Amino acid sequence: MERAVHHTIRTLCTAALLTLAASCNPDIFVEDFMPVTPEFNLDGNGDSVKIGFASDNWHVKYLYGPGSVDGLYFTVRDADGNDKGDQCHFEAYNRFSAVRENDLLALSFSKLGPLELTVKIKENLFDNPYLLHIVAGNEYEDRDIKVTISPSEKYVVDNIVFSNDIYDFYNVRLEPVDEILVDNTQSAHGETVIYRKPYENAHRTIRFVFDQENICNTVKPDIEIEVPNVYEGKEKLEFRGEKTGISEREIHLPLTFPTDSTFAYTVKPGIKRVVATYLEYAEFKTDFTMYLSNPVSGRKKVFTGRLESEVPFASFIFGYEPTNKEQSTAKSL
Repeated sequence: MERAVHHTIRTLCTAALLTLAASCNPDIFVEDFMPVTPEFNLDGNGDSVKIGFASDNWHVKYLYGPGSVDGLYFTVRDADGNDKGDQCHFEAYNRFSAVRENDLLALSFSKLGPLELTVKIKENLFDNPYLLHIVAGNEYEDRDIKVTISPSEKYVVDNIVFSNDIYDFYNVRLEPVDEILVDNTQSAHGETVIYRKPYENAHRTIRFVFDQENICNTVKPDIEIEVPNVYEGKEKLEFRGEKTGISEREIHLPLTFPTDSTFAYTVKPGIKRVVATYLEYAEFKTDFTMYLSNPVSGRKKVFTGRLESEVPFASFIFGYEPTNKEQSTAKSL
């Protein structure tokens, strides 16, 4: 009986020591699922890769990229095709597929077997390569698999449809060009004639206001489109060959009529006058729908928004008797 007890105690102690050793040095007892951590370079125009593993004791934990170390969100489907919603951690799934699509990055990955992970790139519209980290592991260790995705081809504009409806149209906004003080009080006989070119530094201003973000990352930088305008201040949209690039910033376009037109104003002898030059602007807003396609991948996008435009169409030059304040602030001839 005593020998049996001693044998049982020795057996229990041996088992405890083995358990302690395994927890301290897992490489001895746990098969390495990825002896060498690979790195991949993928083309952003639809490239893919199958990543092999040495054993099946691993799962995908999360994926992250620049500025997203806590994990990227993907729409997940389990092995039976059930939609599991948007998630950024995947330890709960042995087999699944996941898709991420936003304005600039579109890709998918799937674990459909115990020894393989497939990554498919749809597009990378960032201007620079995108470094994707795939963290795979188990309770003992992790592997950080790096996938560098090159920029994909930018989109072209297939068509842009402007609405025929103009809203917020008005042509009564006056903007000063300059004011010049003419002192002709010392002249008993001679008139003073000044000449102004009100359109010399003028331009048309347009703004694209998009309902979606990152339009400039999406389209080719040299894309030009024809935009409508109102002419002679009339409340009617017309196309007359005016073209512009696409930007989320304010754009200045040259005027469609001569800008060197000169106008004269005469100041009679014996008086002072402030000669003011003003431009009258026509402003409008109209909606548009922009249809895009990628010449390499064939993927399509649709952007919507509105065009805002301001353009001068008339000028005014007039003189008035200055006050003391205006005499001190106006430029002198």
